[in-house]
Amino acid sequence: MSIGAAAALRTEWVERRKIAEERSDAGEITLLESWAHFERTLKDHFADTHKEERARYEIIYKKQGTLTAQEFFVKFEELRRRAGYDVKRNEQFLITLIRNNINGPLIKQIIYSGNVPTTYTEWKTRIVTNDQLWRDQVENERMLKGSTNGSSGTGNRGPNGRYQEKGASEKKTETVEAKKDGTGTLYTGAGKEMEVDKQKFQTEGRCFKCGEKGHRARDHLNGQTPQKPKFDLRAMLEAMPEEERANLLQGF
Repeated sequence: MSIGAAAALRTEWVERRKIAEERSDAGEITLLESWAHFERTLKDHFADTHKEERARYEIIYKKQGTLTAQEFFVKFEELRRRAGYDVKRNEQFLITLIRNNINGPLIKQIIYSGNVPTTYTEWKTRIVTNDQLWRDQVENERMLKGSTNGSSGTGNRGPNGRYQEKGASEKKTETVEAKKDGTGTLYTGAGKEMEVDKQKFQTEGRCFKCGEKGHRARDHLNGQTPQKPKFDLRAMLEAMPEEERANLLQGF
């Protein structure tokens, strides 16, 4: 027990024994001479030493990776305390560690800003702040992209970047060519019929429904088309004046 942790333990034991003898503390002397106490002291001392050595090893290779800066420093501070590093006494060494272990783009961003921190606390604060700002920006862009891709139809981006539907007053008025079928009913491109000129059809004796002569719109019962009246030549001739009838029949 001459070097390292063993030497430190021997020195501590000798000092405690000396103080106990000077005070004539029989209880302390008995405790120090107890094998059980000595064995327990050895285990506790070297267990703590191994923890410190492991922490000093881990803190050197502790990378940020996918951790947020806040999560990284929670683990880093725990290792720092276990390794026995003091912020003031070991400040430059700790700054070197975080500059090596924090993600490169984040460190470069801080350095290229021109305002480079000089203390461990300043570095820690800047790293956590810049990392959170970057993550907020990425999340906002992701939400905006998802909102845009999820929309349909026509519209514009509002002042907040969100996609908004075009209002009824903003929609363009479609020009539809009107078409007229043989029934005299006027149709638009949307399939909507427009009311015909009833006065004109009434004067010409046409049906408001189909545009044919010889019947009325109400004669269209149950969707059936009324039969056209048969042509009665005899009745037409009898109704004509005698002179006109003679001229018409001349040559037959």
